[in-house]
Amino acid sequence: HVVKARPILEDGIDAIATGDVWLGQDALEVGLVDRIMASDEYIWEKIQNGERVLKLIKYQRPRLSLFGSSRYGYGMPGVFRSSLQLVSATLTEFKTVLQKLNEVLDGISTH
Repeated sequence: HVVKARPILEDGIDAIATGDVWLGQDALEVGLVDRIMASDEYIWEKIQNGERVLKLIKYQRPRLSLFGSSRYGYGMPGVFRSSLQLVSATLTEFKTVLQKLNEVLDGISTH
């Protein structure tokens, strides 16, 4: 996989592909990376180039207990129904996140 992305390494790949982890300056010296920068710099550069940059925000809804009462005082069967609704809503949100991630990955692969 490395040689496909960096054909210049084809002749010396055996010396690099040892199973070791290459970090920072060492990776730069052997040609595994083009340059070293902070993630903020990378993101800012992408924004300056007009590329789409997304920020993922983790949102947690209040959790209801499947059995017994919740912290809001609901008992069975209301809690069970609420729990199922919460699972359904979470799966729907997860599907949306996956769809957005696929769009981003498709955008990256076309560049």
